[in-house]
Amino acid sequence: AMQMEPDFSIRAYSKYRNLDSVLHEVAQSFAAHAPANAHLLVKVHPLDPGLKNWKRRSQRIAREHGLEGRMHYLGGGNLGAIVEEVQGTVTVNSTVGLRSILDQRPTFALGEALYRIPGLVFPGSLDRFWTEATPPDPALREGFLRCIAHMLHIRGTYYGQPGLDAAVEAA
Repeated sequence: AMQMEPDFSIRAYSKYRNLDSVLHEVAQSFAAHAPANAHLLVKVHPLDPGLKNWKRRSQRIAREHGLEGRMHYLGGGNLGAIVEEVQGTVTVNSTVGLRSILDQRPTFALGEALYRIPGLVFPGSLDRFWTEATPPDPALREGFLRCIAHMLHIRGTYYGQPGLDAAVEAA
């Protein structure tokens, strides 16, 4: 799951300077360690401004790592439906990781993330994630979600007026 490249959480809470390096690292690991019949889906952030052509870049990276036909670019779509259909999620520190944990999908956080807790996300290496990852521990998942809902998060969203109204009211 891609984030917006200038996102502060990328710059401050990860080792990455840009998302190209993230895609290369994930593609390289996937090519070397994922099962031969597995596919990698690259999901762009819904508010990405399009300054970089991620479709073209991901296709080039797929060719460079021998993943043609196995690495696919997805420009949009319903995040909930997508996460429900995948076998796992890799992100730097996006809130997509929270959605993946919520949907009980194996999750890997490449950067520092609130949810980067062994038992919620895979604690091993990215190379091992492709074959060894398991869903989040149910009790830890439930406790974590209750904790952040009670102590940290407010209901709402920044991406649409009804959600923004709910966030303002909750704040």
